[in-house]
Amino acid sequence: RLYDSWVLDDLEEPGNALQEIYRVLKTNGYYFAVVAQSTNQHFTGHDYFRFFPDALAYWAKKHNLRCVKYKSYGGDFALIGFSVISIFRRRFYHFHINSVVEWLYCMPINIVFKTLDVIAKKFSSNAFEGNSSGFCYVFKKGE
Repeated sequence: RLYDSWVLDDLEEPGNALQEIYRVLKTNGYYFAVVAQSTNQHFTGHDYFRFFPDALAYWAKKHNLRCVKYKSYGGDFALIGFSVISIFRRRFYHFHINSVVEWLYCMPINIVFKTLDVIAKKFSSNAFEGNSSGFCYVFKKGE
């Protein structure tokens, strides 16, 4: 098994990484990835892609990996919460807020907006797959 979190979108040539993942995986091995969809620009100069599931499945298939499943990890309300946190971070950046203080405002925002996402998803089963904070993927190397 191989895991990565928020790496493929920061690579200039994600196909090279997928080719290497294919090479090192055993037959019927799994590759688990988490990819951001909606986020602030990060790693300026090395922030290249935002993958929707069809796009990443296409790249993986080109390198003989099959997308077994994927799941959104945040919908409309999570995006709003993430934006509120980003505003706080940018607004108070010059105060050099430590991680404890940041936790004190991030945690309640995350709890409120994640709860709203869960409630909203109960009323609309797949409305959140197209508007997502990002996706968790499972890929498999075939025989």
